Amino acid sequence: MPRRVEDGDARERGPGPLDPGRRAGEHREQHDHPRARGLLDEALQLFHADGYRRRTRRAKLGRMLNLVLLALVSLVPATRAEDVPGPGEVIYRANCTACHGRKGDGKGPAAIAIRPRPTDFTQAAFWKDRTDASLIAAIRAGKPGTAMTAFPQLTEAEAADVATYLRTWAPKP
Repeated sequence: MPRRVEDGDARERGPGPLDPGRRAGEHREQHDHPRARGLLDEALQLFHADGYRRRTRRAKLGRMLNLVLLALVSLVPATRAEDVPGPGEVIYRANCTACHGRKGDGKGPAAIAIRPRPTDFTQAAFWKDRTDASLIAAIRAGKPGTAMTAFPQLTEAEAADVATYLRTWAPKP
């Protein structure tokens, strides 16, 4: 059974049981159980042996280096070329998803309140006879009579990038 330690006793007793300045066996007054005494003596002898300490330091250093490397590797994002959004997708997500939705199906969060409904870019009927020039014109000038607002701040090239991205939803013939 461990001995009760008063506040002043801890400072007077000196080093703790695993302190290198303390020898094996000096801790015995704290434990009455013979098996615990024997195991603790053995552990302290191993701990204080120079070879064990050196091996332990190397092992701890090796484990620490492995953890640091693992942490660094986990910070590097695994990206593939298809995971990186193109410029048209970035512009679409910033300006168009509220109405047209992330999938281009016309079911964005704002679509509930819009009449006529936003265009569904996944429907073949929309793509019939649709040219890139007509898409770019609709993006930059808007569509009168609908909620499709104009985006004149987009350059011709940026509007072309959005049109190219929209074509990824066109049904294959």
